[in-house]
Amino acid sequence: PNLIARSLVRGKTEILAIIIPAKHGFANADYFQKLIAGITSASVEHSYNVLIKQETAIKNVRLSSTAFPVDGFIVVSPVLDSPFVKYLEVNKLNAVLVNSRSKYLSCVDLNSVSAGSSVTEHLIKCGHRKIAFVGGGRDNLNTRDRLNGYRLALKKNKIPYDPSLVFYAGFDQKMAHHKMREFLASGPPPDAVFCANDLMAMGVICAAKEKGLRVPEDVAVVG
Repeated sequence: PNLIARSLVRGKTEILAIIIPAKHGFANADYFQKLIAGITSASVEHSYNVLIKQETAIKNVRLSSTAFPVDGFIVVSPVLDSPFVKYLEVNKLNAVLVNSRSKYLSCVDLNSVSAGSSVTEHLIKCGHRKIAFVGGGRDNLNTRDRLNGYRLALKKNKIPYDPSLVFYAGFDQKMAHHKMREFLASGPPPDAVFCANDLMAMGVICAAKEKGLRVPEDVAVVG
């Protein structure tokens, strides 16, 4: 049967659009691959297909039933104050946000403030005081929340917040490796490093070992 004609008769396309950030390497990341596997598995159970698009590729598209024929959107890790998310909110379209939050749309997220605080508390209890924080992107909600949790734990334990111990590496292993090498070349190493994901932790560990530091004896690393 003609799929377009059938969708017009039934009033639905049985297609879900997965909208991902226009970030280099994001589609190849292990996290994204597992996320897509879960979304695809659940969609197939309900006879739905999935369409993957980068947010920048559709930002100028009028999301009418003819211009962009899908039944709903799953928006993964949108930037803070994303214009596309605001469009979905204003037009009350079917959408679920992943790793983000909205007053008007359904969301799937975790409490990154609490998690960031717990990780930092753990490092402090291990005796570390000079703790660096490696975030993903400045405009990423998870990074912001984990940084807030980190700062709350420092404050609770009367450790001054030092912005020179905070840097960003785009959730990318190679970038974290490069940034950590620069950081270690600029002065004494920290006691510990809290990375906002595991890929960045791997990059940090490689840089530390290249500097002759033992992990975790000389510098502890958490992803």
